[in-house]
Amino acid sequence: IQAEGFAGDQWFIIEEGTVALHQPNEPPQVLGQGDSFGEQALAGWKNLPMAVALTMTKCHVLTNSCRLATNQGWKTCGLRHWQ
Repeated sequence: IQAEGFAGDQWFIIEEGTVALHQPNEPPQVLGQGDSFGEQALAGWKNLPMAVALTMTKCHVLTNSCRLATNQGWKTCGLRHWQ
């Protein structure tokens, strides 16, 4: 879902499935329904953890460009599916 060190602009909110976040020198953090990751990317942080879908995963995705386009705050711009 997200490569280690990649500086994206997406915040993922898990609707279904499980995702493991891998940070260097730390055990993986397993996330599930209702959890989120990637919010640091919206703030422009670099060196984000690698996110790997462990099961079929469905996430709501919020992007910085989506927020800027609405001029009314955050909205869900799309629903993406990963295996």
